[in-house]
Amino acid sequence: MSSKSTVESLLDRVRELEPLIREHAPKSEESRRLSPELVNAYRRAGFYAMYRPEAWGGAGLDPISFLKVVEALARIDAASGWNVGNAASFDCFLVPLFSEEGAREMSDGSHVTHAGAVNPPGRGIPVDGGYRVTARTPFVSGCHEASCCTLGIHIFDGNEPRSAEGEPIVYLAAVPRDEVRILDTWHTLGMRATGSHDVEVENLFVPERRVTVMAPAEVRASVHKGPLYEMSLWAAAPLIGAVTIGIASAALEEVLEVARRKTPAYMKVGLRDRDYVHTQIARARAKIGAARAYLHQSVRDAWSTACAGERLDPEQKIEIQLATSHANLTSAEAVDVLHDVAGATAIRNQYPLERHFRDIHTLTQHAFGSTSRLESSGRLMLGLENNWGFFVF
Repeated sequence: MSSKSTVESLLDRVRELEPLIREHAPKSEESRRLSPELVNAYRRAGFYAMYRPEAWGGAGLDPISFLKVVEALARIDAASGWNVGNAASFDCFLVPLFSEEGAREMSDGSHVTHAGAVNPPGRGIPVDGGYRVTARTPFVSGCHEASCCTLGIHIFDGNEPRSAEGEPIVYLAAVPRDEVRILDTWHTLGMRATGSHDVEVENLFVPERRVTVMAPAEVRASVHKGPLYEMSLWAAAPLIGAVTIGIASAALEEVLEVARRKTPAYMKVGLRDRDYVHTQIARARAKIGAARAYLHQSVRDAWSTACAGERLDPEQKIEIQLATSHANLTSAEAVDVLHDVAGATAIRNQYPLERHFRDIHTLTQHAFGSTSRLESSGRLMLGLENNWGFFVF
């Protein structure tokens, strides 16, 4: 099956599932996790395996197609777009860092679902055949629906962590979801349904095959060879931009509907007949379109390089990071514009706009798409020392 037919099939599944997603989104928001009905539907649809090698039951999708599916889901439900995209991205970024035996154990099968985070690192103590791991890791989106959790650790030989050039080395430890404890910590402004709670393990044995250094892989499993896995992080990081573009697109659709029928209190002229409204909705659409175009172009250029068998250069990584942060922050600006147009309608719980506003402003604080990443990119543009470790991938 070609990549084009695969993405069209996945987008068809998003459209087919839209009524179910809209039905369950309020329940997910209230329970602060995706409903089991949605998770099972996403597994059957193959969404969690979009970046998984075809040999292991996935779609091996290209990055632009991936962004299109994530955006389509996020337009309906931001938490679904984020959790699905985040889980799927493990297959192009973190899973290929493990040995073939460890990677297969983690990710072989179409229904495997990933979650995890790497900061702050926990502690691993070497023992016969592996490590004893103790860690508490926050922001583990989708931890309830995961079958595998990947956590960051430092490995201690005595009282000091293993280090290189004076810096502690970060390792990854992959553990079955049923061996971690979920702590009820996810009480937030927005993105509530992502269930991004802390998870905890204490003195848990993790076999050596499921522990690896978090650094660019020189040797990979045979199924992880090819342009997608060469792009590594840079096929994964842009997903936050796709989510926020989806949120902003949904907000625009909602405001257009509001503007067609609403006449503000104390006013004789409806929103649809006000010049100010015309200008603002046009401005919002332009912001969303510009964000999408820049994001896709930066990823498309990098994909062409990877398909030619070449590694991404630093400028391409900077460009993807800039486009990701720009999409995140510009989409939030579009939602702010639309929030202003809608007036008091935007603050009422019965309308989607208040959730769009909360969700997108929660995502502007994410490390991979925040204003701080503009700073990191600007430093490199001026030839200064890198302060964002992920640029090495």
